[in-house]
Amino acid sequence: MTGQTIILEVKDIRKYFGGVKAVDGVSFSIVKGEVHAIVGENGAGKSTLMNVLAGIYPPDSGKVYIQGKAYSPDSPRDARLEGINIVFQELALFPALQVDANLFAGKEIQRGYRLDLSGMRDQAQSTLVQMNVDLNPAEYVGDLSIGQQQWVEIARAMTDQSKVLILDEPNSALNQYETEELFKLIQHLKFQGITVIYISHRLEEVFQIADRITVMRDGQYIGTWNANETTISEIVAAMVGRQVNELFTRTHIPPSKLVLEVKDLTVNDRIKSVSFPIHEGEVVGVAGLAGSGITELFEALFGVQKVSSGEIFLSGRKQEINSPLEAMNQQVAMVPADRRGLGLMLNWSVAKNNTLAVLRRLSRFGILNHKQLKKLAQDNVDQLRIVTESLDKLVLFLSGGNQQKVLLSRWLATDPRLLILDDPTRGIDVGAKHEIYEIIDKSANEE
Repeated sequence: MTGQTIILEVKDIRKYFGGVKAVDGVSFSIVKGEVHAIVGENGAGKSTLMNVLAGIYPPDSGKVYIQGKAYSPDSPRDARLEGINIVFQELALFPALQVDANLFAGKEIQRGYRLDLSGMRDQAQSTLVQMNVDLNPAEYVGDLSIGQQQWVEIARAMTDQSKVLILDEPNSALNQYETEELFKLIQHLKFQGITVIYISHRLEEVFQIADRITVMRDGQYIGTWNANETTISEIVAAMVGRQVNELFTRTHIPPSKLVLEVKDLTVNDRIKSVSFPIHEGEVVGVAGLAGSGITELFEALFGVQKVSSGEIFLSGRKQEINSPLEAMNQQVAMVPADRRGLGLMLNWSVAKNNTLAVLRRLSRFGILNHKQLKKLAQDNVDQLRIVTESLDKLVLFLSGGNQQKVLLSRWLATDPRLLILDDPTRGIDVGAKHEIYEIIDKSANEE
């Protein structure tokens, strides 16, 4: 880093939650105008450290410096005034408001006793032009695509004259085109001298966009590498603490009896005359761009979407699945892509979440057998190696990979003959992906 200006430096930062060390003595520096990726498994401490930098959490010990000056924000507002902004994975916008109103929410410009609406619109337009983004400040956010909403989040940070922009999994919900546009925007911001801290589990994209890569593991700093002087395999080994030679291994099994047959399936205007067979023990991949109809197909098989025409056969018998309950009665299970919005009850415990789909089996005459529930929940935790201090811990406080395993365990507990997985490794780290793939392979081979 000779001759380069250090814009941000963390020294021996520690952060505890109860007796758990979320960040344990982390020290490293970030250069002005670089794209600096922070990677690590779920629970490595990445997001906690970023929340410290963004003024959300105070560190328990250690120091942060901006351009050599001590920095200790008491709130996100203090951080923004120093030029540190964070854009979270889960968007926090107001769909019923226009783009310019979202950009200045909580920091509205006034002219006397009134809001300066024209001034905010002009500044919003100037910011969007500076970002090289084609958005109309007068558009309502609820009418925008997810990718465009991501631009609004970044633009909101840019209205604070950001020096350092933290992007936490910014493309987890973006399609390939939107991701490419995001990368163009990041390069544009970098050209303007803005430093970007990029948090992601997608290592191929990290190597595409980052100048340097910092690895964290178990709350500790492992090292920093120049992206053009290392490899994905080396970074993965640093993340998980061991060599991972193959991310996904598949046990070969001979073709068996037909489990599912779809004939000329049509669902509204999204899916037209789709036909395919699936045999027992197969893992069948369904690929396509965002919006191509994959989710609608899965939802039709699970009874969420109404089938317009066509036929569905399970084990040779024609079925009309009009609800998820009917699907469950036919031993069909589905893990949705949006685990937080559609899958998990975040304020429920691990035990309640992973037994939710089999409550009828655990009850008699409407009375729940809590002893059986607890045993099943513990078996699920043990078999899927879910990391949690207790069965009573709220799912909200688990890492993304462990949340995904809780959701997967819920549906495996139903003993399905057809398990539908919609993007089951979205937003989880490489180690958790490896475990999820092992679970899928094992489940497919069970009699």
